Amino acid sequence: MNISQFGKNAKEVATRISDEVPRDVQLRALIETFPNGIRRGNDFLLGSLGGEKGQSLRINIDTRSPWFLQGKDFESGDGVGGITKILKEGRGWSIQEIAEYFSHHLSKNITLPPENIVKPNKPENFQVTNTTATTGFQKTEQKAVKAHIGPNTPFEEEYDYTDEDGQVLVTVRKYFERDETGEIVRDGKGKPKKQFRQFMSGGQGIPEPRPLYNIPDIISADKVIWVEGEKCADALNKLGYAATCTIGGAGMLSENTASKFDFTPLRNKDLVLWPDNDEAGKKLAKIVEAQAKNAGAKSTVMLKIPSTKPEKWDAADAVEEDFNIKKFLKDH
Repeated sequence: MNISQFGKNAKEVATRISDEVPRDVQLRALIETFPNGIRRGNDFLLGSLGGEKGQSLRINIDTRSPWFLQGKDFESGDGVGGITKILKEGRGWSIQEIAEYFSHHLSKNITLPPENIVKPNKPENFQVTNTTATTGFQKTEQKAVKAHIGPNTPFEEEYDYTDEDGQVLVTVRKYFERDETGEIVRDGKGKPKKQFRQFMSGGQGIPEPRPLYNIPDIISADKVIWVEGEKCADALNKLGYAATCTIGGAGMLSENTASKFDFTPLRNKDLVLWPDNDEAGKKLAKIVEAQAKNAGAKSTVMLKIPSTKPEKWDAADAVEEDFNIKKFLKDH
């Protein structure tokens, strides 16, 4: 979908969604996104936009109020400003996906300039599939089918977070977005678009405090490697390392939410931090390093990614390409 048909920029599209989509439809989207939420009068109570149970996040659900779907997380201090932000945080959707979800409620009254086939107006919104002399460029787009994700929804991968004794505390499931034909929807680089959900006792939720991944191995190890994501941790664990990650990645852990995470298993451990090769990954690694030190880590080492590696390169990529991990770690 080309969101230019609904607005000149993301801010304008978000404003039109809030203004034009019926408030009962917006409210239903909120409730379906957060099954752990509690309705109390004109308020919707939730732990955070991560979806866990709690009451620190309060959202106005009075459909007659000028502050409808406005709110604040009183723990982190973060504000909530409308259904667009709610769906971005709660479902991981882009502005294009949110506009598509509500498209039948939005009027299409923006006149676009003529398309330049050499420099398209919005090249990220379509891919070139044919360049014949008679037909020129043709553009197509995969449209992800929007479906509520619940405990019985088929998933691609599943990761259990357990306590020291192996008891499951929370399960993280990975889902690939699919179009109406069942094909996986891919981004501009050809990688599958994915979403993650956390489940406890059959429903969505996250325990408090939020545990680290692979606690049993962390407890028994002297040296621990932190990476971003369960896939990277498992790739290293299969090679005999003791690897861990924080639940939800960069989308959940910030300086404002760090107090909700339990880093005590890293006490007296030598911690190696292996960030994803991008700014978000480096920022997340620094937060983890600070929290590990506060929890009593014996030492911390931040790995420097080789300059020859592409953006977003991570530990799972290293294992897949048979990178010399042993030497990489030793050099630090």
